[in-house]
Amino acid sequence: MRKTALLSQTDTLELLLVLIFVVIALGIVQIYFLMRISWQVTSLYSRLRERAIKEKAPAAARPTPLPAEEGPADIDVLAGSGDMGMALQALVRKYSLGSLTLATTDGLVVATSGGSDAESDAAHYSSAFVRGVNPSEKGITLFPVNYRGSPLVGIIRSPKSIPRSWMEGIEKDVIRILEAEL
Repeated sequence: MRKTALLSQTDTLELLLVLIFVVIALGIVQIYFLMRISWQVTSLYSRLRERAIKEKAPAAARPTPLPAEEGPADIDVLAGSGDMGMALQALVRKYSLGSLTLATTDGLVVATSGGSDAESDAAHYSSAFVRGVNPSEKGITLFPVNYRGSPLVGIIRSPKSIPRSWMEGIEKDVIRILEAEL
């Protein structure tokens, strides 16, 4: 009879160990599934939050386009200019721009019409232009300038939308300025 009680205690102990193992395994599986649910809820929350932010954000005001019949002012960008900065200022007046900066593709200022943002614009936007990223900031226009085989980036700040038909004239005037002043 004593042997039966020992077997019974051993069986009970084994059964208890198996039950503990099963409870631990089920706990691990439960934790795994709870973590997956948590990741999915977090992902869904992030997407919903981004959508809500986009919906709440005021619609970006588009730059006011100039009337189609209006053209650039009749200004010779090289007339009376003694340096590149003055010629670029004349170009800015001709096309009613805010400012114009010419930069190397690695972010160095070559010339500017003025403005406190020239160095930061050159560093930031030339890198974006090389990567093919359009500027997210309103009123910024980027364009390529190839001067004697050297690629440059033109960075325009303008409160108004620049008509595509003007861009060719701006590029030609920039090349004329570079050829005359360098």
